[in-house]
Amino acid sequence: MIPVVRKKRRKAPPKVDRRTSWREAAVLLEGELVEGKRPGQDKVLVGHGPWRIWLDTYTVSTGQVTVQYTRARAYFRGWREIQVTVRSANLFDRLWRKLTGGPKPGISRALLEKHVVKGKPAARLPSLLLAAGLTDAILEAKAVSLRVKPASRRLRKRHGEDLAEVICLTTGVVDAVDRLVTMVRVVEAALDALAGIGEAIREEAPDP
Repeated sequence: MIPVVRKKRRKAPPKVDRRTSWREAAVLLEGELVEGKRPGQDKVLVGHGPWRIWLDTYTVSTGQVTVQYTRARAYFRGWREIQVTVRSANLFDRLWRKLTGGPKPGISRALLEKHVVKGKPAARLPSLLLAAGLTDAILEAKAVSLRVKPASRRLRKRHGEDLAEVICLTTGVVDAVDRLVTMVRVVEAALDALAGIGEAIREEAPDP
């Protein structure tokens, strides 16, 4: 009789402790973990020049579906007109691109192979995205969206019409330290790029 060899069950990987991973990300970013009443309310604060970048999570409910997001964002002053959205391309985006033509002139082909880039004024997008570090930071991050837009009307009324925000966003609660770090790096690079083209001034802005 041939003996039956039973395969050993693999142990499940240890569950990641969110507070621990976010604290580690804060250390790597030379920032601060701001603890909430529970780990799900923790935030990370990172200084970058005069700006303050906040890393946190939030939930959106439509009544039928609840979606959690992780984001890194900062407000900045000096905004004039530019608005930008960079997001991961899906199958329909790639099909549409084939029908409507090739990549946009002046924007990295590597970026456009995996992302959709929209914004206005369109003529200013290349100068922003070609700024040192921004495209590389977006490519290094995984499945994130970058948005540059004016702050809410309420905040602009209180703090000035030149107040805007930059957000790096992804779905789900991110516990991987490297992903948390790269999200903040995207915001840092975006702030520097905006300052480089005259769309942000290097002075303090209110917190999100």
